[in-house]
Formats: sequence, C-alpha cells, structure tokens
Amino acid sequence: MIGLLLTMIGARRAQAVTVFLLSAVAVAAAVAGPVALRTVDRAVGREEVAAASNTERSISVTAFTNPSEAQTAGQFDSIAKLITLPGFDPIRAGELEAFGPVSTTDSVLLAATSRIAFRERLCDHVVILSGRCLAGVLEVVIGEDTAAATHLRPGDITVVQAARYVLGRGLVPDGVPAQLTVVGVYRPRDPAEAYWAGQQYFPVNADGTRHEAVFTNVVTFDTIDHTLGQSSVDALALPSALALDRSHHRSPRPAHPTARSWLTSGFPVPSTAPQHPEQWNPAPSRGDTRVFGLHSLSPRHENGPPTPSAHRHETSRLSRELARSHTPWMPRMTLL
Repeated sequence: MIGLLLTMIGARRAQAVTVFLLSAVAVAAAVAGPVALRTVDRAVGREEVAAASNTERSISVTAFTNPSEAQTAGQFDSIAKLITLPGFDPIRAGELEAFGPVSTTDSVLLAATSRIAFRERLCDHVVILSGRCLAGVLEVVIGEDTAAATHLRPGDITVVQAARYVLGRGLVPDGVPAQLTVVGVYRPRDPAEAYWAGQQYFPVNADGTRHEAVFTNVVTFDTIDHTLGQSSVDALALPSALALDRSHHRSPRPAHPTARSWLTSGFPVPSTAPQHPEQWNPAPSRGDTRVFGLHSLSPRHENGPPTPSAHRHETSRLSRELARSHTPWMPRMTLL
C-alpha cells in the first residue's frame, strides 16, 4: 500500500506539492489566527489605558468629614477599605479651606483662600525649586506661583486660618490663626500624572498662573485649628491591574469551608468506601460509644447480635434469645 501511494505521488508530483502547500497554509493560518488576535487585543488594551484620563484609571472616595476628628475619620477608614482592591494603589489625603498664606496675622482675613492639604508620598511627585520638602511639624511647602504672589521664601513664617462657609455671610473664620514655616517651594513633577487622580490641586487662573495647594503633613494638618475638612482616598490602578493577562496571575481562591468540616469535627467522616463493621459508631476513640452505650453490630463482638448456627440441627444463640424474649433482637440504648 505504501509503495502504491509513493508511486502515485511520484506520478503526480505537481499536484502533491500543491496539496502539501495548501495544507501548510491552512495549518499556519489556524495556528497564527489566535496568536494574532491576542496580540491585537493587547495592543488595543495598551492604547486604551494610555489614552485614559486619571479619573478613568482610579477609584476615588471623597467625604466632607474632618480628617482630624477621630470618630468620623474611623468611619471614613472603614469605607475606604472597600476600594483596597488587588492591583490598586491607595493614596490617602485630606484638606481644608483656609485664608492665606500671608506673612502677617493682621492681613490673613483679607487674603484669598487656599487649599491646605496633605497627601501620602507627596515628596516623590514634586520638584523642590528652593529649600527642601516636608520633614517635621509646623512645616509647609508652597507652589512657585504662590511664592511669587505672596513673596514668601523658604525660612519665612506664614499665617493661615481655617475658613468655613456660612449661608448669608460667606466665608468666615473656622479657628484661630496658625503660624507655620515655609520650608520649600515646589513644582509638580507632572500635573497630569495618575498620582494626583482627579483632585485638581493646581487649577489655572485667568492670567495663566496656577492657584496651587499648600501642602503639609498630617501632623501639622491636625494642629491647625479647624472644625470642617474633607477626606479622600484615591485607589490608582497599576498597569498590571489593567492588563489582559491579569486573570492568569491571580492567586487561587481559597476553598470555601463547608458545613461538613465543623459539623463532623471530632467524629469520623462517613465515607462511601466499605468500612469495617466496628467503625459504624461515630465515637471519637472507642468502639463502643461513650454517650449512647450502643452495642456493636458485629456478630463477632461479644456484645453484638447473635449469629445463627451454620448447622441446621444446632440451636443457636439467636433461637434461644428469641424463644426467651419472643421479640426480635434490637440494640440496647442507654443514656449515661
């Protein structure tokens, strides 16, 4: 048969080569199709993620609760934990509205308001133009446009005073003035990076300058006298969280505990496999139960049911027991 096939192929070499090439092309297309589709999906996914805005790549929770008040801060923490998802980087922040910064206490109520804010890992995302970044208590860093407008420099004392809105009166003081030290002038490394999420810390004024937030640390924030504030947490999606292959890197989900594990704790778990007759009783360690006093069902056990004799003329234990009680044999149950 093999010789016949080889002879036929040799007689029709052109047709055989054509069939072979067509088969190779079909197989190559079948193999390359899914690979190419996967590559296209990855490319489209990368382009969509790169074109997404900061708000589209983050989950933000904001509440008008004072970050310095223990009770409301604890409630906000409980809500914020809900967005602590695998593959997301949470960043905590808080802010308040305040008059200033200015150089003297007398002019603080006449100054425009600014956002006094703290944000985790701030120093990694700003460029310090002069001075240094935050390191201690009662320190602030101001933006370059704010420094130019207020003539404040590193080492100067600045005054801020918390503000709150009252219907019919506008912004009024929300505490006593606080004196802080300007330790640096900053510029955001990239105002559009995902770290800032959708918080808008650097709005642009009509003249093209930025009304930057005044940043401090959480300890200094708490020392400023105020009753109102705003808490926020931004969960930033890492590149791995938005990748198409994320599902292949997930850790296996732990098995859900079933009722069988705790209902049968301390007792042998029943099995479908055949067991020795002595193992029927669900006692932890003994063949005869401690609680119910149930006798073994094994005929070979001394307390087990009597077994009929193999000899038809021999009177067995069973016949004697039945004749004595006139009732069928049953296991005895006694409560201890």
